[in-house]
Amino acid sequence: MFLNIQSILAGLGAVLIWSFSPVLIKVQALAMPLSLFLVLRYGLSTVLLSPLIFQLRKENLKVSISGWLGLCICLVAHLGCQVFAIRELPIVWYVVFFSLSPLISLLLVQRKLSWQTWFYIGLCVIGTWVFISQEKLTSISLSSVIALVVTVLFWAGLTKFMKDIQSQLSDLKVTALSNLISFLLFAGYWLVDGLPFQSMNFSNFASIFVLSLGVPLGFFLFSFCLRKTPVFAISSQYLEPVFGAAFGVLVFKEVMTLPQQLGTLIIIAAAYKITVSLKGIAS
Repeated sequence: MFLNIQSILAGLGAVLIWSFSPVLIKVQALAMPLSLFLVLRYGLSTVLLSPLIFQLRKENLKVSISGWLGLCICLVAHLGCQVFAIRELPIVWYVVFFSLSPLISLLLVQRKLSWQTWFYIGLCVIGTWVFISQEKLTSISLSSVIALVVTVLFWAGLTKFMKDIQSQLSDLKVTALSNLISFLLFAGYWLVDGLPFQSMNFSNFASIFVLSLGVPLGFFLFSFCLRKTPVFAISSQYLEPVFGAAFGVLVFKEVMTLPQQLGTLIIIAAAYKITVSLKGIAS
């Protein structure tokens, strides 16, 4: 039971971190070339995780060539398209489309779900739409919509790979491995893009540092939760818009609208019922 509580707290911590990171990503991705932002973000986190990365040399990972190729494709497609979509679209669009990822992830981890569980998952989606129903949306481009679809699909694929490789690596090493591969891939993208660079101020460095430290931490917490309580780890992602609103209320003194309050209640209640319908949060 204690491990279940730890797992739930880890899952909620991951959601909390990921709820705030899109804002920082959007600000910094607009302030510099996309390839430069990606290589700085993953380069710094690679340095921070270097002790774990060096330990990976001792691991005898049994992963097929197709498995490594799938991991690389999932990482670069998800992370690259994620930053592009966040940069080009209102945050609310990212929240709406990404609410579909838990549905796909649950299918890919091959969980047998009852019709009651699917009903509550549907309520989570409805709650997310209610939450953002009064947002004013700007015109969007086809490329940004495609990027949204790609990042959702390949996040689901990445979730499946994480679940498969956890039998061989600890959660910290899974985080380090995924970050190292991301850095190498985006370093190649930066090279092909002509090695763009520009001077940066303290705000740029501070935001990239927070992302470099915070996002891997969120990845580790999600991996830990995925190992112990996989269904809760996936379904808890519906709480991201709720946590984002709470941040706005507490820090920026924003007022939650009635649809946001109603959507919050629907999301929390449905996420809880998902765990109950799966015979407890240990599922």
